[in-house]
Amino acid sequence: MQMAVAKAKAQFAELIRRAEAGEAIGLTRYGRPAARIVGASRPAGRTLIGATEGAFTLPDDIFVGDDEIAGMFERSARSQSGSFSTAMSCSGRY
Repeated sequence: MQMAVAKAKAQFAELIRRAEAGEAIGLTRYGRPAARIVGASRPAGRTLIGATEGAFTLPDDIFVGDDEIAGMFERSARSQSGSFSTAMSCSGRY
């Protein structure tokens, strides 16, 4: 459907209803395309908690190396003596 902007002003609520129903409305100004009214996209569906349970498995050693990574952060924080660590400065709380 095509409609002049001036005419669309008077029928705006109806055009929104039609767009929500899936229709795309083209608006023209001086006979040239100016804009389109289309319905907003909606989420595909509800997200169910646990919907992927059992779909994949994590390796037994998934947390191996966490101490090494934590040590890297601690050394970095100590080397910045007197200054905020990255985590503190990004949180907005310090």
